Amino acid sequence: MTRRTLVATAATTLAAAAAAVPALTAAQATSGTSLTVHAQIRSVTIDHRGARVKGTALKTGDAVLTRQALTDDVGTAIGTLYTHCTNVGSKAPLFKATMSCIVHYDLTDGQITASGILDRSSTLAIIGGTKAHSGASGDVTVGEKEQAGKTTDVLHLG
Repeated sequence: MTRRTLVATAATTLAAAAAAVPALTAAQATSGTSLTVHAQIRSVTIDHRGARVKGTALKTGDAVLTRQALTDDVGTAIGTLYTHCTNVGSKAPLFKATMSCIVHYDLTDGQITASGILDRSSTLAIIGGTKAHSGASGDVTVGEKEQAGKTTDVLHLG
């Protein structure tokens, strides 16, 4: 397996894949709450299985991993977002690949985990949490890329 690590300058190219995963504020989640959150890419790694394809195309099994800074609406740092997405579809450009993603929000008061398939859908399922977010459920509406490596998403807790 060939490993190619991309830094923040390459994050612009990969922002849409990372946009598949939103950030979450450090505020304790309550049932029926919607949170608008912000994520900024800090690093991206692409793991290619076998020979690398041209450009940012992904083959089945290729993975994209990111680390993102989390902030609230006023720009206050609230934690780190870690993502791991794998192309489960056929060979495709990064932004058109069918990705199976699992994401972890490492917050000061606990973690929240979400998972799902991102292709034409822009929704991930919240599958659990720890500490202040224990028992978290709901879904995440993935936002469009606003600028290089930055997204705004809405997390619906139910």
